[in-house]
Formats: sequence, C-alpha cells, structure tokens
Amino acid sequence: FFLLDTGANIGMHTLYGHLSGRFSRVVSVEASARNFRFLESNVREKGFDEKTSTIHCAGGRTGRCREAFS
Repeated sequence: FFLLDTGANIGMHTLYGHLSGRFSRVVSVEASARNFRFLESNVREKGFDEKTSTIHCAGGRTGRCREAFS
C-alpha cells in the first residue's frame, strides 16, 4: 500500500504514514515553496527519503502536476 499526502505541508502525515508501518511508500504533494523545503528536510532527516516521493506543484499550474504523476 502507499499513502498519497496531498497538501502535505511540512510532512507530519507523511512521517506518520511511514512510522505507522502500514505503507511501503508515501507520495507527498505540497504547493508552497517554503513548506516544500521543510517537507523535504523533514523526510530526509528522519531517513525516509528513499521511501518518499515529494512533488512540488499546485493544481493551477497546467501540466506540471500531470508530468510529476506520469
């Protein structure tokens, strides 16, 4: 199973998803550039960077999210 964390903010649900042991992979999507930097840092610091895909995009950016998920 994988967890899709949309609006991931700084990654609290992303980290919980890993710590719960229920998900083998987490995909985290965050629109804010500032929050995205914190998200990536938190994932890396906790050692989940190999099991997490972080995507920086928002629904209003035509094509960018589609490319990230294809």
